Parts: sequence; C-alpha cells; structure tokens
Amino acid sequence: MLVLLIRQWRTPGADADRTRPLATWLRLLLGLQAVILVPLGAALFIAPLSTAQLWPWTLTPLTARAIGAWLIAIGAGMAQAIWENDLDRVRIALISFAVYGALQLVAIARYADTISWTTPQAWLFALFPIVLLVSGCAGLAPGYIRR
Repeated sequence: MLVLLIRQWRTPGADADRTRPLATWLRLLLGLQAVILVPLGAALFIAPLSTAQLWPWTLTPLTARAIGAWLIAIGAGMAQAIWENDLDRVRIALISFAVYGALQLVAIARYADTISWTTPQAWLFALFPIVLLVSGCAGLAPGYIRR
C-alpha cells in the first residue's frame, strides 16, 4: 500500500472537482461509525487480552488482532469518505460498505449460535451491519448512480 500511495502522489494531474457532496446525514453516520470503529479496532489490535471481552464471542489474541485490523481499515475508509465528500469519489467505497454489511448479516444468521445474545455487545454487533448497509446503500441509490 505504501508503494501504491507513493506512486499515486507522484502521478501528474489533479483531482476532479467535488460536484456531488455527501448528504449531511450520511457524513454524520459515517463519522459516528469511524469514531467507534477505529478506537475499538486499535484496542483489539494493541491489547487483545484485555479488550477481547468487548466482543460478543470468545476471541484469541490472534483473532482479536485480525478483527481489530479490519475495524481500523473500515473506520479509516469511512473517515476518508468524509474527507473526500463527493459521491463520485467514494461511490465504490460506499458500495463495498453495503456489501460488507450484507455479508456480515449472512454471517450472523449462519453463526448465530456462537454469539452470546445475553450481552449488550451482541446486539450492538448485530446493529452494526444494518447501519453499515444503510450508509453503504447511498452509493447504490438511483439518484447517485452515474450514467
């Protein structure tokens, strides 16, 4: 990723103008998710033994770190989408959020018996893919599809 970033910085040209800013509700929703995901992911990654109990099922240090890395990446993508603030620039990211949310719901349905549903973490975990799906579907909305 570092090599790609350096190559991108060295590529001549300018970014296209921002012509279709994100809706305020979408920026707020993405921001809320980023503010939750990045610190939670960092905690799971840095201190997996002391933070694994935040998760709705049992985690080993390795799985806690893997989940933490995913949460950091998704949260950083959301923060980048807010920074870019243009539907044309972030449409693919929004679509990937929707797909990820849908796949998380499938995983929850498939492995529901492994989740400790008596904890608040479980219900927050189940709410997350729904919110992710809603925020991601903005990239699929008919008014946003590029012709």
